[in-house]
Amino acid sequence: MNTEIHSLLRLGLCPGIGNAYAQKLLTHFGSATAIFDASTKVLSTHIGTTRASHLKAAANEQRIQQELQFIARQEIKPLSILDSDYPQKLKEIPDAPYLLFYKGKTTLNARRQIAVIGSRKNTPYGKEITLELIKGLQEYNITVVSGMAYGIDGLAHRAALSGQLPTIGVLGHGLDRIYPSAHNAIAKEILQQGALLTEYWSETIPDRQNFPMRNRIVAGMTDATIVIETDIKGGAMITAKLALGYNREVFAVPGRVTDGRSLGCNYLIQTQIAQLVTSADDVLSFLGWKETQIKSPAQTKLFADLSAGETQILQLMDAKECIHIDELQLKSGMKSSGLANILLQLEVQGIISTLPGKRYKLN
Repeated sequence: MNTEIHSLLRLGLCPGIGNAYAQKLLTHFGSATAIFDASTKVLSTHIGTTRASHLKAAANEQRIQQELQFIARQEIKPLSILDSDYPQKLKEIPDAPYLLFYKGKTTLNARRQIAVIGSRKNTPYGKEITLELIKGLQEYNITVVSGMAYGIDGLAHRAALSGQLPTIGVLGHGLDRIYPSAHNAIAKEILQQGALLTEYWSETIPDRQNFPMRNRIVAGMTDATIVIETDIKGGAMITAKLALGYNREVFAVPGRVTDGRSLGCNYLIQTQIAQLVTSADDVLSFLGWKETQIKSPAQTKLFADLSAGETQILQLMDAKECIHIDELQLKSGMKSSGLANILLQLEVQGIISTLPGKRYKLN
């Protein structure tokens, strides 16, 4: 394992090997160690001669050892995109980090995960909505994900902690610090009830450009993103648009048209990027999470009588509470016409139901 972690870190230091090439190599070779065991000739067929030469060049061993010591000392778990503990939902996005650093006690693969985000300068209205909304999620065992920022992010984490919900803070810097420092106490509580997650090495400072990168993790590892308050150019707007691009549901809480902190939410609703929500019940109903689905022996027998295509679709749907038609098409490899026909047949038989936003769920 130490050899593999060493190789994963070394991969991140190679010039010209960004996240996309790292993913490509890991997928092909099956491990970071196998990448460095391959010959320059073999590597060249995948990434070209120049990049292959960079991989074979001497590594910055001092920096790697420094990071390995930090990981061991802080009991951090590195997760490559091939790791079973890596967030499975995050794997579905095209720009998922090839390597994450995890610290905490909760799984990154809870069945139900929601991002709650918003302005760093929330209003009393935003605070009230955040607390009430997360209170409404308590009995459904939902993991709350946010970015550890001032304002709505911090309120979301605090509300989750108070309600005994798992919460995950995604950082735009290394795990050797907490930014803002005022959230040090929250971070300590999160480590007892949730987790902290980042793609950045230790000594990475919270530079401005890191936070949009952080936002793709927040959007990608969750089933849906809820925007409480944001102005028209807030970081929450970036996350919402990323979530939409990843075929995740986006929700926004409306506000007064004269309130700058609600301009972004109102815009998301007006342009149909987000669904309008006013409570946790709206979110739960839209996602189909208000009903507990239990498979009976009769259902199992019914599934056995279905076609191979129908069975494949049901297996994909069984892994989630609900699923978007685009995701079904991507994962099944079916043509849109064939998929539409199968979904229609399953709905006619009463096996599945259609939800708003071209999503489907098992009955």
